[in-house]
Amino acid sequence: PPSPSALRPPPASPPPSSAMAALPGGSPPSSSSSAAAAGVKALASSAGGAGRPMTEVVTRVRTEKGSFQWVIEDWSSLPPAVNSADVECAGHRWRLRIYPAGREEEFAGHVSLYLYYCGREQGVNTSYTLRIVNQLPGKPDFVVSVARRKSFGFIHTGDVVNNRGFPTFISQARLNDETRGLKVGNRVVIRAELTVTADEPVHSVRPAAAPPTQRWEPAESLARDL
Repeated sequence: PPSPSALRPPPASPPPSSAMAALPGGSPPSSSSSAAAAGVKALASSAGGAGRPMTEVVTRVRTEKGSFQWVIEDWSSLPPAVNSADVECAGHRWRLRIYPAGREEEFAGHVSLYLYYCGREQGVNTSYTLRIVNQLPGKPDFVVSVARRKSFGFIHTGDVVNNRGFPTFISQARLNDETRGLKVGNRVVIRAELTVTADEPVHSVRPAAAPPTQRWEPAESLARDL
């Protein structure tokens, strides 16, 4: 007959610990894994926590835009040089000056046109467009633009620059051809469009808007590795 020891059931294996059961493969978590998990939790907490007060400085460059129009009803009767009336535009006073037959003899055969600054300020930085408005439907204006800002008034060299323009703005032959629409019935319309940029930027200080609270979560692969 078998011995009593042979009939005794084998001892039961100990149950897995909670830490071993929680990890794939049953191995206990290492100290480095625990530290990494703690780091992930700390990062998530700092990213989603309440933000500290912050101040921000906002810098703006002020610009003013405007336009004015000069309607000349009897073009052929103009004197050799004529000024428009002074006009308030883009925060400053301006006028146009025109030479219907050219400012000087060397510019004969052309119309000379100039933009005049009538104020007394220093360094009025202005980009501008001068155009002859087409009076026939569907035909384009004649346009000359100066996109780069130019200084008017008292400038840093001590000079005074109160006008800028074009001695050969448009040929008389082109303007006088009324089929083009730039002069119709002896009437010409000239328009000036101005953008004045402040010499110094303007700064303001204000509390920064709080960023939206958002809890950071580790990527799925990172969570699985930890």
